Amino acid sequence: MGIELIPSYSPQGRGRIERLFGTFQDRLANEMAVAEVSTMEQANRFLADFLLRFNASFAKPPEEVRSAYLPLPRELDLEAVFCFKHSRKVRTDNTISFAGHVLQIPPDRHRSNYARCRVEVRQHMDGRLSVWYQGRELVAFEPAEAGPPRVGKFTPAVKAVVRELPSNGKEKKPEPPKQRKPWKPPADHPWRKPFKISAKAKD
Repeated sequence: MGIELIPSYSPQGRGRIERLFGTFQDRLANEMAVAEVSTMEQANRFLADFLLRFNASFAKPPEEVRSAYLPLPRELDLEAVFCFKHSRKVRTDNTISFAGHVLQIPPDRHRSNYARCRVEVRQHMDGRLSVWYQGRELVAFEPAEAGPPRVGKFTPAVKAVVRELPSNGKEKKPEPPKQRKPWKPPADHPWRKPFKISAKAKD
C-alpha cells in the first residue's frame, strides 16, 4: 500500500520514547498514590485527566502541520493487498490441492497447462478463492458459504471436475469410437463343417 517503515535507529529517537515510559512509570505512579487511587475504576478515571494535563505541559507543536497521510494510488488493487496468499505447485494433471480439495486450472490462451508451475492462491475477504500466475488470474472458485475466510480453509461451491492429462502435459482430443465389423469364420473353420455323430455316441 506504499507504506514505508522508518525504524528509529538513532539514540535521540529511542531516548525520547524511553524517557516517556520512564515518566509514566515514575510520575504517574506517584501522582496516583497522592490521589489515593486504589481501584481499577479510579485509575481509569484518573488516567484520562492525567494525560490531558501531561500533554498540555510537555507537548510541542509539530514543525509541519500538514497531514502525513498520502492519497491512495488509483492503480492499487485493494483486493490483491487485503487477502491471504498461499503458494502451491501445479500437478501434472493441471490441478492444485488446497484445504483437502483438488481444484482444476483450465487452459487459456497463454498456456494449455501449468504443470509444475508455482502459482499463488489468494483467499479474498468475501471467501472467494483465486489462482494467480505471474500477475494473471487463472481461475476463481466461489465458496460454499459466503463470508470472511478462515485462513487455509476453503470449501468450493461446486466440486471441481479433474481432467487427466498425459505425461507430456498435452490434452488429447477424444477419438471417435471405432466401428466393429462383423466377424466371419473362414471356409475351413470347424463351424462350417457338417456335424457328425460318432458310433460310440449313438450307442
